[in-house]
Amino acid sequence: VPTWSVQQGPPGAVISANGLLSGWTPTVADLGEHTIVVRAENSEGSDDESWVVRVVSRADFDLDDDVDQSDFGFLQACLSDAHAASACDPADLNLDDYVDGADFSLFAPCMAGANRPPGC
Repeated sequence: VPTWSVQQGPPGAVISANGLLSGWTPTVADLGEHTIVVRAENSEGSDDESWVVRVVSRADFDLDDDVDQSDFGFLQACLSDAHAASACDPADLNLDDYVDGADFSLFAPCMAGANRPPGC
């Protein structure tokens, strides 16, 4: 049975006895890439595994590291008082199954413009 440990990672990251990584909820300050390294160790030795986690704003629908007119266009096309279609799931920022004014209120502070870091 291996024992697990976090060798490198964001503050608060922990790993369970089953190898499940948890304990970190990214914030705006965490936008960008983070390397996580975990070690599995047993009586026969140890092995480190690493991966890169890319944190993006939930409002960056096209994943280009900014929240701009393109992202607003996606949100606007999804605005409705009807249940959100599955293609519009990303625009349901408050996770209530509707894309409406409440989602726009969450989106607006994020919009910083093209080629600029998102505001949220």
